[in-house]
Amino acid sequence: MRPFPSAPRRRRFLKFLGASALFAACNSSRDEKSVAGESAAVPAGMPGDSGTHAPRERELRSAWQRAQALGKPLLVVLVPESDAAAQRDVSALFGGLLNHGTRDQLALLGLTELACATRAEVERVTGADWKGEPLCVLVDGADPVIGRAVDAQLDAQLNFISLMYGTSEIGETWEQSNERLEQNAKLRSSQLADAIRLALVPDATALQKLTARARSVVPASNSAAFAYLATCPEGLRSADALDYAALVHAAAAEPNSSQDKLLDTLAAGVRERWVRAPVPGSYWASSTGCGQDVEYPAPVHDKAGIGFACGMGHTPEYSQRFLYFYDRDEAVEAECK
Repeated sequence: MRPFPSAPRRRRFLKFLGASALFAACNSSRDEKSVAGESAAVPAGMPGDSGTHAPRERELRSAWQRAQALGKPLLVVLVPESDAAAQRDVSALFGGLLNHGTRDQLALLGLTELACATRAEVERVTGADWKGEPLCVLVDGADPVIGRAVDAQLDAQLNFISLMYGTSEIGETWEQSNERLEQNAKLRSSQLADAIRLALVPDATALQKLTARARSVVPASNSAAFAYLATCPEGLRSADALDYAALVHAAAAEPNSSQDKLLDTLAAGVRERWVRAPVPGSYWASSTGCGQDVEYPAPVHDKAGIGFACGMGHTPEYSQRFLYFYDRDEAVEAECK
């Protein structure tokens, strides 16, 4: 029989239950802050308006065309279509990897073009097909188009409730529980990165193929700079490093190369494209456990948020900034009008 938690832990759990009763409550305070520094009405098609979803499929198509033009695979974060819990898991998992990933993990993502979409949208736009229900899929523009499921084997996700009641070790402090949450989130993102690497560049031959494709599309004006990239990386711009990431990886692998400079520049390009700006098919959002703040681009939506309004929720720092997919619950939002 599972031992009943100590009095302090019971009090913390009861507080959490009280907070849970407010989960569907609407935060009536209007957030006047925005990316642009001022609030404005949301155009039709953006989440939060009374119209349709944002044009995610159109953004996917643009990302696919860009990937083909640059000779890169398209990495699509697959949006679960009918499972809100799975959506939260996927959004936090990729959010943690992009916001807190190591330099080498971000440089790996730079070998791809990134987007978020449902399976049906990927099939319509690219014609790719794959088996199973992976977290993400690599779509290669070869003929025929190939879809490679990224089969990530992840540790079970720890959550706030399980650490507050039932599964925490007796006598564990709040700080120890929080550290376990942080380490679990970090480990899961690292396992995801390892799975992407195995699907994308399982060996040297795979990287050589990506390098050859990148070299074939480099503009003539840049070809000389990339030819001497291993030893002369000073003029490399982060945007160019991202566009031709396979050439950066190849140069970094050469003996006596400026490896740190090259990979640092590539990782900076990833952050500029997909961390400081939204990943196509999503927005960025953040939460410490009570409500959420969506980073809409201008013009910005300043409508009331939905979620905990109690000040007692908790999200590990590693997962506090996450992908916010365009879909939303219209029924719950209607209750807040």
